[in-house]
Amino acid sequence: MADETVQDQAVREPSFPVDYSYVIEFMVGQETPEFDYDASRPPRLWACPVQEEDPSAAILDKCKDLLVRAGESVAICRDPSSPDTSIEYFSEENGPPMGLGGHWLIEPSPTTYSRRHSPEAYEWYGVRLRSPTYRELEAVDRMTPVQWILALFRSRVLIHVNSTCRFNVHVKPALMPISLLTAKKMTTLVWVLEKELLERVCPNSYGLPYPHVKTLETCSRISSLVWYGSGGRSRQQDPLRAAISKQHLPDLCNMDLLTRLELVWDAGSTGELAKGLLGYNGDATSFAIRPAGKYTHGPTFEFRYSLWHPYDDLDASQYWIDLSIRLLRATAQSADRFKQYISQLDDLIHGFSVNSTPPTHRWKALLSTLGLTEEWSAPWEAIVKHYRAGHQLSYRFIDRQQFLVPSELRAPGRHKVQR
Repeated sequence: MADETVQDQAVREPSFPVDYSYVIEFMVGQETPEFDYDASRPPRLWACPVQEEDPSAAILDKCKDLLVRAGESVAICRDPSSPDTSIEYFSEENGPPMGLGGHWLIEPSPTTYSRRHSPEAYEWYGVRLRSPTYRELEAVDRMTPVQWILALFRSRVLIHVNSTCRFNVHVKPALMPISLLTAKKMTTLVWVLEKELLERVCPNSYGLPYPHVKTLETCSRISSLVWYGSGGRSRQQDPLRAAISKQHLPDLCNMDLLTRLELVWDAGSTGELAKGLLGYNGDATSFAIRPAGKYTHGPTFEFRYSLWHPYDDLDASQYWIDLSIRLLRATAQSADRFKQYISQLDDLIHGFSVNSTPPTHRWKALLSTLGLTEEWSAPWEAIVKHYRAGHQLSYRFIDRQQFLVPSELRAPGRHKVQR
């Protein structure tokens, strides 16, 4: 476990409010003419009728109706791939205010689809649902909007999730836009922690992340500029950026990582850095800086490492939200304290290899430097174990899950989360 001096560097700065939202992906079924559904479907669950000519539109409308009846504001984007697409807004008369981040956004998910072992009695259509922006001023318990939206949908709609259904988290400072300095500090933290923390808690098989995970180290444009084993690179030529980098970035045991981080600190704008984090083909990697847009509540930091697998006690959603918030808060440290924290993380990670530290001890030690205790991480450890071969979330079995079983609908508990 990390010693307390490392924890001091990360968590004993004054707290600052963080805004977060999340994206879930799931599939809703449409009946097919070949099957008799009287006995095969759980009672009360809606499936798109077989005669529906536009099942995707009908499914989006059903999701919208559920949210509006629950008092939520909703926006629908029916064709996100079209540059001329329009957004439809819906809300009850006394519903929450509309506007960027103040509503749920529903759209088709082109990356979510049925697999070989999906329930065969239905055609499955992917849905992407982005939450409103929430503000978390301090730690809350795990009765969260994620659990509420799950209870709402699976108690009314026939839902199936598999290895194509992602769970993404967006975070940003609540009281100010993301600055270039904050973006560089956040990227540094994520890159330093990616291999020994983020990769170890994301869906993985035999230590290798599932195919949806595109790490900074293996897929980003910045990483492609540095050959492994090439050693150090000359410092930035711009005097101001070189000075700022020296204030925040220590020497590291991993010279290849240091070279990549020097390129991060050499970026002249947040947009330039965001492009450097993209993959070779322009797609987002598993950590991305999303710009402000017409229909997005950005700019935000986006974490794309996880899948949505809300079975039994195996939903890791809130752990990813909490971790993303802690990482952003760690960027609030002064230059000296941030530099010292990165140096101590590097020493800790280097010691893992020297001492042959078991994988679980590694990521839990790194969580502790962010103030996330053994008591907090123990349930997440139980979830991570289910990614192993033969377990419920392993790559072979995660696509064999059936419908999400209905559960009792509960109130969203907004008294614990401020929007």
